[in-house]
Amino acid sequence: MRLADSNKALSDHVNSLLATTDMARLDLSRRMGVADGTLGRIKYGRGNPTLDVVDRIANYFRIAPWKLIQPENEDANALIGQLANMATPRSRAALEAISKAADDGRLTDDDLLLLQRIAQRFMGADR
Repeated sequence: MRLADSNKALSDHVNSLLATTDMARLDLSRRMGVADGTLGRIKYGRGNPTLDVVDRIANYFRIAPWKLIQPENEDANALIGQLANMATPRSRAALEAISKAADDGRLTDDDLLLLQRIAQRFMGADR
């Protein structure tokens, strides 16, 4: 993961979390103990916050700090969506568990590669 990926992930997650509250950003930053300018830079993807700032934001929203910088695994979710259309109900349940793992940032590159191979086989058999 490159720094730019982490900054984008942090910005995306902070924007999503900020959207869940109706509080003004200035009031929110005060409650978090984070300077409003720092929160603004993070929001627009230009921040390079300290771990203390990431911890404060995560603690405020009651999530693990690492989740703020973990990029979403869009590739895995796209493959899971394609496979779910062809899967049996039992297989769909397994795919839902894999999707949750992807959303939680628990899929490794090897897991994603395996998922891609499974998708290729299913799509090849569908032709």
